[in-house]
Amino acid sequence: MQKRFSPFFALLCVLALLIGCTAASSTADEPSPPPQPEQSNTQDTAPENIPVILPEIEPEVVPQPKPELEPQPEPEPEPEVIPEPEPEPQPAPEPEPEPEPEPEPEPEPAPKLLTTLMYHDFIESGTPPTDWVVTAETFREDLQWLKGNGYTTVLPRELAAGQLDNGEPLPEKLVMLTFDDGYTSNLTIALPILQEFGAKAAVALIGHHIDTGEPGFLTWEQCRTMQASGCFEFGSHTYDHHIREGITGVARLDGEAQDAYTVRIGEDIAKSVEVIEAQLGANVNYFAYPLGKVDPWANDIMAEHFTVTVTSKTGKADINDGLYRLPRYNVTENERAALFVK
Repeated sequence: MQKRFSPFFALLCVLALLIGCTAASSTADEPSPPPQPEQSNTQDTAPENIPVILPEIEPEVVPQPKPELEPQPEPEPEPEVIPEPEPEPQPAPEPEPEPEPEPEPEPEPAPKLLTTLMYHDFIESGTPPTDWVVTAETFREDLQWLKGNGYTTVLPRELAAGQLDNGEPLPEKLVMLTFDDGYTSNLTIALPILQEFGAKAAVALIGHHIDTGEPGFLTWEQCRTMQASGCFEFGSHTYDHHIREGITGVARLDGEAQDAYTVRIGEDIAKSVEVIEAQLGANVNYFAYPLGKVDPWANDIMAEHFTVTVTSKTGKADINDGLYRLPRYNVTENERAALFVK
């Protein structure tokens, strides 16, 4: 690759040639020195007009001006990063309490069956009975069977209290004996047999019969004797609405308005309770519907005065379902207690 020479370098070369020529011319004009004796050929004569060899001069490198760089905009300062304040330590959340398990529904209580037996009048053995009268022997055999088969006789107040009078819980095998109307035989025939077997019975009194001294019915003095024995509880069978002309217990009359009914039956029941409590000094909790006839208009009256009521509808009762309108079986010479209780 050929070298490129600058004008300055060429100028230097020209000057060098001129100087060389000038020197040569000066040498020719000077007188010749005297001849020198010859010397041995050991030394050669120097050749004339030897050209001057100048050292090769590196061309000057003229620095090229650097192109001016366009001014770059100064970088914008990075925004100062303000450190976020560290959050204050929060207390650990309290663990949520585990939800309490829903209470299991209480199991339904097992049925507690009650058989209620209905008696009226008693006669001595050997006398012809009726559907409403049984002999002393039949009554004795009924109680003997009940006791022999593990049954306990209970009173209405014990059912309402949920325990026996002595504080013991109601036994599993229950039976309630009821005597309707309040016949004298309840004292003279039934009481000794009850005492013999340790049994108890509820007596529904017709107050008007006692107040007027109706033959064949108890007196208040006899009722007090029976109460003192501990074998009886007395209740109501109405005061004067048992069975008489145009009236059958608490059944409403033909065409009777409810307001008139409530007054008529309400006054009779209230008087019955008032008389019994006044004569015997004990609360009245029990009512037996005459002939078993019920009426929804009497419900509030019954609830106001009584905790236990019985009808003449047959069947057994689950006392867990309540103590109103309990069914009963009527005992006769041919249909005995064992038939109904089993």
